[in-house]
Amino acid sequence: MTRTLAKHSSQLRRILEATALLAFWIAVGSVFKLEGNIYLLLGVPLTVGFQLIVRKEPLRALWVRNAPTLNMASFNAPAKLIGLIFAVGNTLILYEGYVANHSLIFLLYELVAICGTIPLAYSFHNFTRQMLRPFMMCLATAGGIAVGFNVAAYLLRVFALHVAQPVSVTAFLTIWLVSLVEYLPVLFLVEEVWFRGAFDSHVYHFGEKYPNLTALYVSLLWGAWHFPILYTPQMGLTAGITTLVFLLLFQGTVGYFLSIYWRKTGNLLVTGSVHAFADAVRNGLSPF
Repeated sequence: MTRTLAKHSSQLRRILEATALLAFWIAVGSVFKLEGNIYLLLGVPLTVGFQLIVRKEPLRALWVRNAPTLNMASFNAPAKLIGLIFAVGNTLILYEGYVANHSLIFLLYELVAICGTIPLAYSFHNFTRQMLRPFMMCLATAGGIAVGFNVAAYLLRVFALHVAQPVSVTAFLTIWLVSLVEYLPVLFLVEEVWFRGAFDSHVYHFGEKYPNLTALYVSLLWGAWHFPILYTPQMGLTAGITTLVFLLLFQGTVGYFLSIYWRKTGNLLVTGSVHAFADAVRNGLSPF
């Protein structure tokens, strides 16, 4: 009875519920000036609480919309292998990073990455051949826009502004691979899982009005969510406005396609892998 009522509540009410939680998250990050990884990790309990208490849906529906049974023993061999590779990779990253800096936040972040290998394998297990074309379209649209922007920004920094050195192919591939191994499972427990698995699924149900507007709305809020990570009061008002406008335009565009292809496939592997791929390219091209 409770789940039925939740599923059939008005679209406006569901939009307000999701927006209220996101506003709380942004406010906490801004008021307490949370460091980026702490801000991200705050999303884990918020998303779990929202999914179980507000949406009244099982956690596995965050990763695969129709929520088939999550039984690790029954995962197919490729899914088990993917989970093992990412778990081992992040365990090595955790060990090397923690030995180097003994950061508690880094430790928690990597533990989230290791835990995220379970829903990653679950989503891989439930990835079907019919999802391949939407995945490629998501990579071409959301991934193409994000990667294209990062490549353009890199070329501008190196060849026009002269504020960065050219990155070697070896250095790029090393940073890209480590970032991908780290980011992909993390996104199954933070950020992507909230904005697509929870938020987008809550504000739009199939057959409702405004599919494009709701996808754009979720994506604009995704852009606004990044603001406390990138902005500090020392930057000044003009820089703050410029940062916010950029986030709304860039994340709004990329996120729109992520929402569309999450809806088409109902599998977070599609959007999570595109998101992780693009962020890994950004890291590989960042000056260091």
